[in-house]
Formats: sequence, structure tokens, C-alpha cells
Amino acid sequence: MSEQVSWRVEVAIRPENIDGFKILINEMVESTQSSEPDTLSYEWSISEDGTSAHSYETYAHSAAAMIHIDAFADNFATRFAALAEQKRLIVFGNPDDNVRSRLSQAGGILTIPINGFRRTVR
Repeated sequence: MSEQVSWRVEVAIRPENIDGFKILINEMVESTQSSEPDTLSYEWSISEDGTSAHSYETYAHSAAAMIHIDAFADNFATRFAALAEQKRLIVFGNPDDNVRSRLSQAGGILTIPINGFRRTVR
């Protein structure tokens, strides 16, 4: 199976903070894109009513996931928590013990791969 690690996050946005949340997400995406080359996908979407947001994140391997986790904790976690509340974090792939521990501490639901494949668009 692949070394890739991915997760999906759902958050509830505090209504009075929607503008600040969008600004923060833009900063997070820019930072991730410019400084984390082994982040394969990092996308945020917001519900039509602006009350919830979802991320879709994929990392080439556990070391890349840990770099992202540490960068988020060091640079964005405090501001993020003031603007939104995590509702769900579902982890996929085969993260190493360090990543499993950190995501579990963050309330992550760890899943076990049983079968599947990934295609690369050509």
C-alpha cells in the first residue's frame, strides 16, 4: 500500500468570524504551498451558508504530514481555534506512530486501509 497519509477535517465556523476565517485559510494555504513540497493536496471548501468548512489534505508520507502538523501548531492553531471549532477529523492511509499519536490527540478518527487504489491523472 501507499505511504501517503491523508485526512479530512470538518469545522464549524463561528458566524461572526467568517471573514477572519477566510483570511486565515488563505494564509495557511499560501504557507503550505510555498514551504511544504511533499504536501500533495491541501484544499479548503466552505458550505454555501458559511457555517462550516472542510479540508481535504494528502501528504506523500508521514514525515511530510508531521511537518504540516508542526507548522499548523506553531503558526496557526491559536488563531484557528478562535475562529472555528473542529467537528470531525478522519485519517486515512498508513501514518507512522508519531503522526497517529498527534492526530489521535487532536481527536482524529484513525482508519485502517483494507483495499483500494489511486490513479494519477496524465
